[in-house]
Amino acid sequence: MTAPTPDPKPGDKAPETPNPSPNAPAFVPSHDAEVLREIARLSKERDDAVAEADRAKARAKELESTMTEAEKTALEKRAADAEAEVQRLKTEQETSTRKAALTDKVADADLALKVLDPAKHLNPDGSVKIDALLADHPILTPTVTPTVTSPDGGGGKQGGGVPVLDDALASGSIGDINAAFDAALGGK
Repeated sequence: MTAPTPDPKPGDKAPETPNPSPNAPAFVPSHDAEVLREIARLSKERDDAVAEADRAKARAKELESTMTEAEKTALEKRAADAEAEVQRLKTEQETSTRKAALTDKVADADLALKVLDPAKHLNPDGSVKIDALLADHPILTPTVTPTVTSPDGGGGKQGGGVPVLDDALASGSIGDINAAFDAALGGK
């Protein structure tokens, strides 16, 4: 007698291939090759697109840093221009202040500003030492016109009145000549 064969266990059986359904297309191995080629082509396109995107990101970062540098340069130029304008305005303000201080104290304020020596003619606060300026440049001393201060009217004409025609003609002032002529005719 022969020994009975034990029942095979489910994992011991060889896998069965299912029978294809009658409606399923027949398996054609060339489709696998086409699918694999298409997958390879699409994978390459994807890899190329990813690489291009990486290059674009790198270029964008490069442009951002370049634009930032360009903006920095423009900003620095604007700051330098603003600083120069502030300095010009300070100089102009100092010149105007000094000219105002020199007016009526020297004969020619513009000339005084040109010959002004900052080391010799300026105080530490920037104001002008008028006495030192006039001592170094006596030509700037203002000419003094005598004024009559006598309470009794002594010392000549006091002014304020209508000049006589001869004095007006001698002065050459058209306003004085017209006033003297009007006074001589009796109409003011």
